[in-house]
Amino acid sequence: MIIKNINPIDLRDFAKSQGWVQQVNPAKTPIYIMNHPDYTYRQLVFPKTDQAPDYADAILSSLDKLATLSQQAPETIYHQILSIQDDHLRFRIDANHLKQEGLPLSFAGQVVQATEKLIKAAACSVSTPRLHHPRLHSATAQELIHKSRFGHTESGSFVFNVSCPLNAIDEPTPLDLGDSTAPFVRKVTLLIRQGVFELIQAIENDTLSEFVSQLRKATLPLVSTHFCEALQMMHDEELNNSLDLGFVWSSRHSVSSPELNHSLRIPNAYFARIEEVQREIRPQEQDHLRTFVGSVETLMGELNAQGQREGDVILSVLEEGESLRIRARLNAEQYANAIDAHKNENSHVMLKGKLQPGRQPRLLNTVESFALIQNV
Repeated sequence: MIIKNINPIDLRDFAKSQGWVQQVNPAKTPIYIMNHPDYTYRQLVFPKTDQAPDYADAILSSLDKLATLSQQAPETIYHQILSIQDDHLRFRIDANHLKQEGLPLSFAGQVVQATEKLIKAAACSVSTPRLHHPRLHSATAQELIHKSRFGHTESGSFVFNVSCPLNAIDEPTPLDLGDSTAPFVRKVTLLIRQGVFELIQAIENDTLSEFVSQLRKATLPLVSTHFCEALQMMHDEELNNSLDLGFVWSSRHSVSSPELNHSLRIPNAYFARIEEVQREIRPQEQDHLRTFVGSVETLMGELNAQGQREGDVILSVLEEGESLRIRARLNAEQYANAIDAHKNENSHVMLKGKLQPGRQPRLLNTVESFALIQNV
């Protein structure tokens, strides 16, 4: 811990959020004196400036007291103080039924992408609520992603921590979310929690049809297709994992209800129902041929009767400004081009077909052309 990193005002505000009360200093010396109604014989005393000669000792003493009383490690309190101006999102991948020590690396990378997509989708819905966003690369969403930070992981579980600074975005929004004074970023994190909560409630109460109908009629819908897709990306069919979402709100802007502090759990069986919601609210895609440019990620073909390879490949293409994984079934000639593209990292492919809705990798039907592009 680097004690000098702690601002005395942040320590004071953090202590206040934990129930400590600032006292009047009768000696009028430049120090904070704080008492707690539950700890009569305990007191926090530390300088108002980090230039005081005993600053490090006083701060370390306060950290130790806060850690002891809250039964947490001093390092935990330290990080909470440093991020007092941030809202924190905690994504826990629960696959305890599997006897393994880690996650597939490909899935871990997908969860990070899903986290970014979920925050972008929420930011776009806070700015312009709609069922389907034409693209997630708005300047506001990109700025929030740039200013958010990937935090420390936790031992004993697969946890992704993300902190979102409350002052990252200064932009008006039509959404209230029960707190009209909340800054933009707080509305993003509130929307994520409320959107997930409403999805869970609709699934558990068997009211998904009514939920979808309400979304379609809503002037300012909270849940979008990208929101649902991001949640689906945090589920792996082989792991068959559940997902726990935790929320730690910045004490600089308190939340209206204690229930908002409770974590949410999406059991593994719920992800198929979330996919149903996504399909129902997604705009009907016209069944026409579309052209894509991308890279060949995985080859899954087999030898045909003529001894040539053909079959499925997984590609990464761009769709509405977002990376999209698609699956295409290729004939022998097309598959030969896919092999060449896969061998050469500088090669891409251009293909034309009919993209079907659904979870990734999405199916591309009627592949009419599949050509190799060199040096893209």
